[in-house]
Amino acid sequence: TAVRKGVIAVNPWREAKESVKVRPSKARVAYTPEETVAILNALDKPDAKLFFALCAVMGMRPSEVAAVKWENVTDGVLKITEAAPYGVLGDTKTERSKRVLKIIEPVSSLIKLWHEASGKPSTGLMFTNGNGEPVNHNSFSKYHIAPQAKKACARWCGLYAGRHGAMTSLYNLTGDIRAAYQRSGNSLEVLMSTYVKSDVSIGDAGAIKQEEALKAAEAKSLGK
Repeated sequence: TAVRKGVIAVNPWREAKESVKVRPSKARVAYTPEETVAILNALDKPDAKLFFALCAVMGMRPSEVAAVKWENVTDGVLKITEAAPYGVLGDTKTERSKRVLKIIEPVSSLIKLWHEASGKPSTGLMFTNGNGEPVNHNSFSKYHIAPQAKKACARWCGLYAGRHGAMTSLYNLTGDIRAAYQRSGNSLEVLMSTYVKSDVSIGDAGAIKQEEALKAAEAKSLGK
């Protein structure tokens, strides 16, 4: 309006430029299956191995792993009903986060190993600090996982990269977003924008199939 009335020559808002440079966000790391195995092999404590595997194989949030109880594991499945962010036991991040996951190897064997080492309890937290409370996943990773993991994986950047890797692998291996959706406890929107990064090899494989289809169509058009 001021420009139209001749009060000012130009619209200052339109001419305004950003004075602060925004630092680009860091690319999220998703461990490859090879990196996951290398880290697992580098860890020597059964609880550390299992904690990392629950993140990097089962795709669980570190806070969910910290809240797992022995009674949550039955008949080959793990029920996620609680979370313990920074060692404080409470509800899961969202209602969708409450889910039941089929347990696969090497997690099955690692659960058995840690169960025996813990005295074969039937109830109670799977991972506890000296006071019998849930572990703080950041501290647990810092002291019991990271030192050895860094030596085995140059891209080591924490437990969440394991969760990212699990979701990415599920999507890449199946080609079906529903596989990662069921395991993640996230909405489809969050899953696609945050966790699922398709492998370039999938595009290459698809391009080869596309080429074959085009060749077949060309041959058909020529009556071959």
